[in-house]
Amino acid sequence: MMRVLSTTFKISLFFIICIALYKEIYVDGVFVLDTFYFFTIQSNILVALCLMLFIFAPLENRSKCLIRGTSLLAITLTGLVYNFVLYNIFLDWGTVGYTFSRIITHVVAPLGFLLDWILFDRHSVMKVKDILIWLIYPIVYALIFIYIDYRYSFSIYFFLSSAAGHVVMIMWLTVLLCLLIVISLLYVGLDRFLGRIRRANLRNDSNL
Repeated sequence: MMRVLSTTFKISLFFIICIALYKEIYVDGVFVLDTFYFFTIQSNILVALCLMLFIFAPLENRSKCLIRGTSLLAITLTGLVYNFVLYNIFLDWGTVGYTFSRIITHVVAPLGFLLDWILFDRHSVMKVKDILIWLIYPIVYALIFIYIDYRYSFSIYFFLSSAAGHVVMIMWLTVLLCLLIVISLLYVGLDRFLGRIRRANLRNDSNL
């Protein structure tokens, strides 16, 4: 039963993310290649690929843990930065920042992927050392766009731009890195907590 629910949830989330990505990438019927520069688009594609991978190759090992952790951290960063830095979800709801596709890619995808992990994954498998792997993608992304900013004076995010000064950029990067580390630690802690709950439930069931 749980397998059926897991598969149904993953397929539903996959298709709704694909619809939103299509609407973001094809604007008025025109393919916009530049959209692939955005962390939002990349992290949503990563989540969609993970959902399909977990359906057709239901791994239960360290590889899945690292893939899940990397994707979960990336899509969580997407949701937090968009809704609380670039926009304010409590003030800007209903504006151009919250169209159907942007609600999906910045709200539904982060929450849906988080729920998929909480409800259907095996827990007590994440380790603190895994955080070093999870951080590789966002750090490499930031380094690439910092280079692009210095080389071509082009940036798609203000916190990766030197236009406001190096101190401001370094401050933002430090804050975001600390945020990523804190979120990662919270996920590791939550993973252990959920694992303990599941083991306790299994022991209770065996005693009945």
